[in-house]
Amino acid sequence: MVTDRGLGVANSRAAILAGAVQVQGTLLGTGERCGNVNLTTVIGSMQLRGEAEFVPSASLTGLTSLAHSAYAAFGLEAPHGTPIVGPGAFGTWAGMHGSSERKNPGAYLWCDPAIVGANPVIGVNAQSGRANIILLSEALGVPLDSAQAQALMDSNQGMIDGGAFTVSEVSFKLACMKVLGTLQDRFSVKSWRVLDESDETGNRYVQASMQLFIGESVVTTRAEGAGPVDALTKAMRQELEKWYPAIAHMRLGTFTVTAIDVSAQDTAAHVRVTVSFNADGHEPWITAGVSSDLNQAALMAIVDGFHYWLLKSLAA
Repeated sequence: MVTDRGLGVANSRAAILAGAVQVQGTLLGTGERCGNVNLTTVIGSMQLRGEAEFVPSASLTGLTSLAHSAYAAFGLEAPHGTPIVGPGAFGTWAGMHGSSERKNPGAYLWCDPAIVGANPVIGVNAQSGRANIILLSEALGVPLDSAQAQALMDSNQGMIDGGAFTVSEVSFKLACMKVLGTLQDRFSVKSWRVLDESDETGNRYVQASMQLFIGESVVTTRAEGAGPVDALTKAMRQELEKWYPAIAHMRLGTFTVTAIDVSAQDTAAHVRVTVSFNADGHEPWITAGVSSDLNQAALMAIVDGFHYWLLKSLAA
């Protein structure tokens, strides 16, 4: 069943309730033109309401992970607003909702997310308030009080407005630890510079130079790369690996860039860079950075990725 008019799920539901025993669709709604009916939506929405049973209840708990695996196979992340399996399906970001959730947990959930293998989400973005920050910090094991939540908001407004903490709980957790003073300062970037030269024949030369604080030392490092972000990452990595060999075991996975306010800011628009990392034997982790400069946003995300890996690997 195609969904050119956006009615695929509604028509499938009506057909099943009228006695249909088979619906043609695809796992994520992929297909020509506007796609086929999304079977994860049909299965999840109807079975959660007791309107039909497509799979055993024990299998239904794998629906979210199955959908996310399928998106990953296409090199994509599940769109935020995807019903049942998307990040926003069982979440709330509004400050009023976060305040209500503190008083009455589950007040904004229409079913138990665990039935489809999902978790309730209290998010932090431009519409959030201190209540959301407090709830999310508690959920991640780095609880903040009201004053600390305000301090986090004051020092990370760009990250909040740009949706960085919506896409990365890791970056949010690190921000909380900085406010609490519990994040060990293993390194920080003192300054950086990129030389990027190109000519009319297509030749290009890119070199990054950085000064890093590592312990009590200030070190300078340089590296060439295919582009500015590659050069910055190589420069930082080659020095950090001397101090922290565990850095050599982590790798970048995906790298995505989202322009946030182009219509208002034109070429001065802020961008959000989201980076995923992986290491053998460990769950992947995602970090984010927001800036009006792409290189700066990418560096913020990559620095968070390195910090998180050191936090995990050196504590093991």
